[in-house]
Order: sequence, then C-alpha cells, then structure tokens
Amino acid sequence: MDHKSFIALLSDRLGMDVNEVSALTDTFTDILQKTMCNADAVVLTNFGTFEPRYRAERITVQPSTGRRLLVPPRVTAAFHPGTALRRKIRDMALSAMLKNSPEYIQGIDTKNGQ
Repeated sequence: MDHKSFIALLSDRLGMDVNEVSALTDTFTDILQKTMCNADAVVLTNFGTFEPRYRAERITVQPSTGRRLLVPPRVTAAFHPGTALRRKIRDMALSAMLKNSPEYIQGIDTKNGQ
C-alpha cells in the first residue's frame, strides 16, 4: 500500500478530510523521527516498537581484492513488532496458506462446498 492509498483508507475509516489525515500522519512521522534522533524508542502498544539501533564499527574484507576495510559505526532505525501484531500476521498467513492448500480444497469438495 502506498502513502496515497493509506491516507485515503485512513480518511474513510476516521471520517476525516484527506488533508487533515495527511497532516496527522506527517505530524506522527515528524514526532517519530525527532524522538528516534534523540536516541529514544517509540512504543505503540499492541503494534510494536520503533527504536534507533547502534551498529558498532567492524572490519570487513573486500572479496575481489582481499583488502581489509573498516566500516564506521552507524545508527539505524529498527522496528520490532509487538506480540499482538506478530500473532495476527501469523494467523492471517496461516489461514491464507491453508485456504490455498490442496488438502483444504479437497476438504471443501468432499463436504459439498462447506
């Protein structure tokens, strides 16, 4: 789903104007960015945690030349899904896999479409 579709869907569900919803999401992402730039995590209950992660410097070897390189330390953004979100995704994926499996389809056929 792209940004425009997300804004339209959110606008329909909230019964708000598209411009208001767009401003709301822009504000959310701005707060998220500023919070993570201050090395703080943002926890959304039943959804997940956005957090900055520090990656230490390391030495790597360039395969073509065999030369050793020092990769500098960096901070990246990370998302860790919450338990409720993980369960929901797992259950939906499992349900979709079962519905497409031959055993499930054969079970429907043998039970007269039930």
